[in-house]
Amino acid sequence: MSCAASLLFGYKIRKKGKRAHLEALLGLNDLTKAAVISDSEDDADLLEVCKNAFLIRWAKSQFKPAFSESYRPFYYTQRVKRPGGNYMCYGVLFEDVAFLWIALAWTMPFPVVGMLALLVVHLSFWVIYELGYFENDTAAAKREKAPNVPSGTAEAVRRMKSGPAWIVALLLGIAGGAILTRYNAQSVHGLQGLEWAQAFVGFCGIWLLYLIASRIAFWVYNRTNTELRAYVYVILQVFRSIGYTIIIDCNSVGGALLLALVFARWQPYLTYRFAGVYRPVSYRLLTAFYLIVLALSSAMVSLTSFFFVQFFVALSWSLLLAQTQLRELITRSSVSDKA
Repeated sequence: MSCAASLLFGYKIRKKGKRAHLEALLGLNDLTKAAVISDSEDDADLLEVCKNAFLIRWAKSQFKPAFSESYRPFYYTQRVKRPGGNYMCYGVLFEDVAFLWIALAWTMPFPVVGMLALLVVHLSFWVIYELGYFENDTAAAKREKAPNVPSGTAEAVRRMKSGPAWIVALLLGIAGGAILTRYNAQSVHGLQGLEWAQAFVGFCGIWLLYLIASRIAFWVYNRTNTELRAYVYVILQVFRSIGYTIIIDCNSVGGALLLALVFARWQPYLTYRFAGVYRPVSYRLLTAFYLIVLALSSAMVSLTSFFFVQFFVALSWSLLLAQTQLRELITRSSVSDKA
């Protein structure tokens, strides 16, 4: 009991060491007369000094780190589904959220605050989207003959829990909704002119329906055959990006950017599903390509309605994300020309 400590101060004992802690607390004389039982070789210094020391390995014992079975949002995405690539940063923040910022926050009355709101709201969405990821991998392990399942999926079964995930998603959605409606309620469809409390409650209701709809879409996707998935997949990408325009105002440039992202992610997936192999096509480069195509299409109607600062920021960010693939493409083209 002498080593007992609260969660807030237990690290001090671990840092100091059990022997040093007990020696300072009891004195070396009393400590040498004590009996100690431990199952860890890390306590070797304590075992050596005590008169009656027992190092016991319990039969069938298993080492489990603290909170190893507790739910943690984004754990499955970061450690299991997309390990090693820091996908929450490069895939979610730099792509999803950044494109939402350029597309939606650009036209908000308070864009900086709007950026914060969109970040929190999209994290709320991703908590639920992550449940679909996990369900997809566990369903594939059961149904497909040659499933492409991440190695940590079986272990994550104990960690991924839908109840806590929904609680986290709702809390994030409430926080994001509070920020959004406090400063930019006029940018949310149907909430213009309402008092803040009314706008906040209205957004929370709309966002809850959006999360439920996205979860149903992923549920359907996980239960369809591989051929039909090619078409359901685009619905998931719509929820992840341009679907936000159902809730939040968006101009033509923002809509084109998010639509380009949907097409760019869908095209490699179509190739994968119908050709049976995944070809390493850079959807980041495709995003810039589709954005240019949509811009030229709009220019045929009105040149000045599309080509302004927001468009060039969107195109520049798309090319910046695709810079590695762009350099490789240029290098391969120059090599083939020489040949």
